[in-house]
Amino acid sequence: MKAVNAVVVFLISILVSVVAADAATINVGTSGNAAAWVVTGAGAVNAPAWQSPVDDIAITSNAHNDGTFAAGGALSQFTGFWYADLFFTLPANASSVSLAFSNFVCDDRSVLQLNGTSIADNGSLSIPAVTGSGKMTLPPGTSTVDYTFTGVTSATISSGFILNGQNDLRIIVNNTHNNSISAPTISFAGPGDETHAKLVGAITYNVPEPGSVSLLTIPAILLMRRRSRALRFKLHAPQSSTSAPESRMCPASSR
Repeated sequence: MKAVNAVVVFLISILVSVVAADAATINVGTSGNAAAWVVTGAGAVNAPAWQSPVDDIAITSNAHNDGTFAAGGALSQFTGFWYADLFFTLPANASSVSLAFSNFVCDDRSVLQLNGTSIADNGSLSIPAVTGSGKMTLPPGTSTVDYTFTGVTSATISSGFILNGQNDLRIIVNNTHNNSISAPTISFAGPGDETHAKLVGAITYNVPEPGSVSLLTIPAILLMRRRSRALRFKLHAPQSSTSAPESRMCPASSR
């Protein structure tokens, strides 16, 4: 019986391991994808982002001070601080979740976060980015703090995700009108000043194909039923005597 149990467990483990999976992809880039992002800053809160003329995302229609601000925003309220969020949900049964990104460049200074954890930054409007101790205005945007720039503008992230819940990929941008990583965060310095954000990336993950688990486990279920029937038959079968039958000797006839 133990041998049968071991076979059943072994077969189920094999069947589960070969369940077919569908690959899914979420575009988290900014090129042609402003509709996936919302921006906060200058009075706007989670307002649809603008697609800038250079195909990045921005808080104004042309990334300049004379552009139309995102809904709820105004130049008079712009301090140079704004951020963009891309919210996405992962299914509870997602596996092999990964975020691969590159070309993280913003005007002027920026930090990329996944669910509140910083995963990249760029303080110099260029690649390779400048590294070292600088300043950064982070949410809620009320103060500027010391920040150490790592210069990471591309990476592959495979942890920090939330399954069966909402995730947040956030780009935090500081306008400085200066390439210095220690410059103060300021509003637009003039008509030529601009602020926008660029990112190339995608999130990929696998999910089991609908019905694949049930189809693959049918043989295991049938095997277990067969085992159960065999056990019931053994329990209810008539017990045969193990004692040797009594032999009857015929008396030898005398002549």
